[in-house]
Amino acid sequence: MPSTKVAAIAALVLAVILALRFGEPGTTEWSGSAECYGPDESETDPSSQRRIDVDRRALNVAQPRLVPKFTRIGYEHGAMPPALLAKMNAFFDAHRTQKVKERIPVLDYGFGRLSDEATHPDIVQLTPDLRNEIGAILLPIVEEWSGVKAEFTMTYGIRSYNNHTFLKRHVDRIETHVLSVILHLRHDVDRKWPLTIIGHDGAERMLDMQAGDMVLYEGARCVHGRPFNLLGKNWVNAFVHFAPKQWTRGVDYDVIGKRFA
Repeated sequence: MPSTKVAAIAALVLAVILALRFGEPGTTEWSGSAECYGPDESETDPSSQRRIDVDRRALNVAQPRLVPKFTRIGYEHGAMPPALLAKMNAFFDAHRTQKVKERIPVLDYGFGRLSDEATHPDIVQLTPDLRNEIGAILLPIVEEWSGVKAEFTMTYGIRSYNNHTFLKRHVDRIETHVLSVILHLRHDVDRKWPLTIIGHDGAERMLDMQAGDMVLYEGARCVHGRPFNLLGKNWVNAFVHFAPKQWTRGVDYDVIGKRFA
């Protein structure tokens, strides 16, 4: 086995051990009341779910070491192009009766449930033409922000998160979700539902998104989530993913996912 591959595997194993021993990188918790936290912060999970979460936390430690930094801090909070916001809102309004419950695998990303199954979001699928149009509009924005030539890889549709939804801290797919965009269309909530993200400086910050906002972020490197329960009726987002051109990096999930007794 080439020495570089041996070194990479050794580094991943070390990262898993560190994750098991010390947990995820340090975070700054929200100042809200204790009940705002989702099961990610709870000690009441069944043992099998705790083991799944160990894998997710291990990936949160190991994967960022494999992905280069493309920007100074790792994310940028701004406004959506107005025409794109109007088009996506119109599409959502015209097709919201066709929404279905999104079925997210229990082992999402190969490494742990990101949300409780009972609170999986509803999703309105996009047409291929609209999907490609969204990618084409955002591509030059992502390239200017990241400083690299990129290619559109994926978008899932328009997700409507419901009451008591939470998203555990995680990193995105290293193969396709390297440079990503959150598009926030609207919400009807009783309390803020911030995005938490750990930047390249190691600090976790909370981004309060308003309708029409977007966040550019290095999803395969920056640990992010919404680990607090959403309180309200809905939160409507779309996610659009890009990767640098000729991007070939991957992760040996068997190595990172190995569970230690």
